[in-house]
Amino acid sequence: MIRINLDKYDNPTVYIHENEECYIDKVNNTIRIKNPEEYVRQKFIEFLHEKMQVPYCAIKTEVNVENSDKRMDIVVYALKKSKKIILLIIECKSFDKILNDDVYVQVVEYCQLSNHNLALVTNGRYLDLFEICEDEYLRSFDEVPTYAMLLDEKNLTHIKKGEYQRHPYEKLHYMATYKDVYRKKVIGNDMPTELISPIINLYEALMDTSHKLPKVDIDELLLELDAGISEQTIELSAQVTSEYRTIYFKRNGQLDVIYLTIQKLDNTTLTVSRINNRSLHNSLELNLQRHASLEGDYLHITHDGTINVGLNRCTSKKSLLNYVKKHSQLKFDKSRVLLAKLDVSRLLYMDNGDMVEFISNIIEYALIRDEYRNYMKNIRKEGKNDFSIQSTLYDY
Repeated sequence: MIRINLDKYDNPTVYIHENEECYIDKVNNTIRIKNPEEYVRQKFIEFLHEKMQVPYCAIKTEVNVENSDKRMDIVVYALKKSKKIILLIIECKSFDKILNDDVYVQVVEYCQLSNHNLALVTNGRYLDLFEICEDEYLRSFDEVPTYAMLLDEKNLTHIKKGEYQRHPYEKLHYMATYKDVYRKKVIGNDMPTELISPIINLYEALMDTSHKLPKVDIDELLLELDAGISEQTIELSAQVTSEYRTIYFKRNGQLDVIYLTIQKLDNTTLTVSRINNRSLHNSLELNLQRHASLEGDYLHITHDGTINVGLNRCTSKKSLLNYVKKHSQLKFDKSRVLLAKLDVSRLLYMDNGDMVEFISNIIEYALIRDEYRNYMKNIRKEGKNDFSIQSTLYDY
C-alpha cells in the first residue's frame, strides 16, 4: 500500500447543472454529479496525468465491462501492435472508505471479465497497484510507476492524441476525399453532388481543434469551454458511437453541454446532442439532404420544425415554429428556422463569424426544442387536447 497526497492537485471546479452540483469530466467530456467518490476520481485523474505521466487521451472513465452491466471507474489504455487495449483498471473510493476485501473483489472481477491483469485501488489517501493471474494475487508495486515504465514492462506503446487532418480546400471535391469521409460514416450516398464538398467542409471545421469557438452570442448564455473533440455513444435504434465537437456553456448560472457532429444515420445527418435529466439524447437530427441547400458561395441550413416529443409521438411543425417565434431570437426563412448561412468559398473555421453565428443558432434551437418537449409533455399530463395546446400559442 502506497501513501499518496492528492491535495497538491487542483480541485475540480464545481458547477451547477439541472440544480445539482457537478464537475466537468475532462477525459470523457461529460458532466458528473458531485459526490465524495467522484471528487476522488477527478483528483486521481490529475494524479495519473501529473505523477504517472499518463496522457489524458489514454484515460477513460465509466467504461463498460464487456458482456456485463458493470462499469469500471477509470481505465488506462495502451497500444499493442496499433490496437488499443486496456493497460490498467482502477477502482476509486471516497476518502473515508477503507480499502477492504470487498473493494479488491470488485476490481479483480472487472479484470477477470475484461481479461486483464493489472489493477489499482485507491481511496485518495492510499493506493495499491497490483498484478493478478486469473484469480491469483501475484504482487504489489512498492513505488508508483510511470506510464512509460508500465508500457516497457508489458512491451506496449503509448497512445498519442491525434489531431484531425483536414483536406485542402482545393481537394474537397475530389472523389478520394469523399471516399475518405464516407469510410468514417460521416456522409452517405444520398447527398446531391453540389452539397458534398460544402458538407465535408462543415464537418471538418467541427473536427478541427486548431481553431476554438471565441464567443457564443445568445441572451443569458456564456461560453464556458470549447472542449474540442470527444467520443460519445448515444442510444438510437442501436448504440451509435461518433466523435463530437463538445461545447460547454452557462445559461442562467447553470452549466450545460452540447455535442455537434455530422454522421451517416439513415441519411447524412447534422446531430445535436445534449445532457438532459442525466442522460444523453439527441435534441436534433437534421437531414442535410432535405434541409441544406447551396446558393452561390453560401451553404444554407434550415429546419421545418419536425420534432418527436416522446413515445414516438410527433407534434405539429406549426406548433413548434410558433413556440420558437415566441420564445427565441432565431430568424426565419419563410416558414423554416434559419440556422446557417456559411460562406463555403473557403475553408470554414470555428472562429469565423458565420460559424460562430451557426453554433449560436444551433445551441439556441436545441435548447428551445427541449424546452418545448417538456412544455408539451406537461400539457399532455394535464389532459389538454391538441386544440387547447394550439390555443396557448399565437397564430403562425
